[in-house]
Amino acid sequence: MNSLPEGYHLRAGKTQDRALLRRFLQELLGELGETPEAPGTIDNLLARVFDARRTPLWWAMRDSAEVGCLWLGRAWDQFSGAQSTYVHLLYVRPEHRRRGIGRFLLDWASEIARTQGDSQLLLQSLPDNTAALGLYAAMGFQTRALFLSKPL
Repeated sequence: MNSLPEGYHLRAGKTQDRALLRRFLQELLGELGETPEAPGTIDNLLARVFDARRTPLWWAMRDSAEVGCLWLGRAWDQFSGAQSTYVHLLYVRPEHRRRGIGRFLLDWASEIARTQGDSQLLLQSLPDNTAALGLYAAMGFQTRALFLSKPL
């Protein structure tokens, strides 16, 4: 497994990190030009999904500052029905990218998945997030389905 670059370390998340996780989700959406469709959408997601015990969270740290985030959960593979580890969020702040932090966090997620007996790691990405897609392809991820939506 890759290690974090020198000067960085990993910190386990905790329930009190909800506001920080919210900020990271907002940063990611803003960076991708996406905005939640209604006020409170991120808060509703966190209220329904975030539980530091069942949906573990890790922070890549530089000194005492959070610079990257990995938030995991559980999902079912739509083809096999197998339960798998699912990446809810992988985000590295722009000024810390291209240093191996994202690769480390995905390796960390893979180790957690293996420890849980999972045979795969699942995630979703926006199709125009080319940097992330390049990382995922380099790490062996393959497109298996397209996620489609229709506004109502």
